[in-house]
Amino acid sequence: MNSNDIQNARDLLTGEKRLIEVKLLEIKNRIRASKGRMATQQYRALCEEQTLHMKRMAVIEDKILKLNISLRQLTETCPNCGGSMVGDGYTMPRHCESIEAPEGAEPDSGPWHCQAHLERLLAGVQALVQPHYASLNEHAGRNDRLLHAVLCAYAKHQLDCAEIGWSQLGTILHNAICNEIGDSAYVAWAESISPERKSGS
Repeated sequence: MNSNDIQNARDLLTGEKRLIEVKLLEIKNRIRASKGRMATQQYRALCEEQTLHMKRMAVIEDKILKLNISLRQLTETCPNCGGSMVGDGYTMPRHCESIEAPEGAEPDSGPWHCQAHLERLLAGVQALVQPHYASLNEHAGRNDRLLHAVLCAYAKHQLDCAEIGWSQLGTILHNAICNEIGDSAYVAWAESISPERKSGS
């Protein structure tokens, strides 16, 4: 079944479920309206009908649940690598197909996504000072750009990384800030904390 087939089947079951809900409400109202004056045989017949409807309701709800799981498995992908998500979240945890769920994880925990984006990002940390970094920073996602800038700052300030120059670090941080708040906001901010920049311009 494709996603459209699943959605159609779910819609049909949902419609049937609503009809049963209406019938159950009618039975409930008839019993309530009788105020205990209903004949025993009639009362038993209504109770039996109510039980049958409730059993059918349980079957339908179970089918809808399974269809929802199937639909999610077909349409949900890992946001980090684009791979499929496996596990139903009820009997086993949902996780990216490229990894295993953590040992001992509860079935309803997660979803557990791979760290492919971080692996790719960290693999490039050693090459942050290479010429292609500028284009990488330009086309990377917002979080990746910010993380690159933070990694560079930490590498230089805390790890005394000789491969990153102070001027280069300033350019990296400058670009990250401008990407976030815009050039005009950056200029206003820089002048507000460094008045001599404004007077000297």
